[in-house]
Amino acid sequence: MDSFLYRSLQHLAALQKDSLVIWDASKDGNVPSNPFFALATADGPGLTHLNGLVGHMGKNGCRMYCSVHGRRKPQDSHYYPALLKPLPPYNVEGCNHPDPDFDDPNIFMPSVAKYQDHLHLLVSSRNETRYKENRLNTGIVKPSIFLGLDQNHCFPVPLCFGSDIMHHCSLNIPNLLIPLWHGTFDCSATDK
Repeated sequence: MDSFLYRSLQHLAALQKDSLVIWDASKDGNVPSNPFFALATADGPGLTHLNGLVGHMGKNGCRMYCSVHGRRKPQDSHYYPALLKPLPPYNVEGCNHPDPDFDDPNIFMPSVAKYQDHLHLLVSSRNETRYKENRLNTGIVKPSIFLGLDQNHCFPVPLCFGSDIMHHCSLNIPNLLIPLWHGTFDCSATDK
């Protein structure tokens, strides 16, 4: 995906740096304009190619790069965005963190500083083993190609990536609620 986007983003970066000359009828002349890049969006799996994050099945799977961590079932590598810790005897290493503080207004807010710190940790991984550990702990797979844009003319990564509200409202919530209401919700035999 990066090689596909490269030429377009290279062109945008050049216009941000050197400006795009456009006609302004109110001034009866040409004026320089530096395009501002505000938002990149895609569906959940597609956005991982743009933002360089692990995706919704990762321990840090929030597409907005918030501070909420996922939880997984024992002997499973798929993390779920379960906000509340499952009932005992749930005891999965790395998933026993406390429930989020829902009174904190910034709980779901992305942090540019945290992203930058975590990205630095990831790219400074000394070997493949350390990279995999840092990828799990940070939720970042690779630097986003959007980091190459002029930071004075765009929202910073990860703030420049939008959420996928269409799938959330029209697919995800109905796919969870309708089977729940009908008593046909697919779950493990051990789930209550």
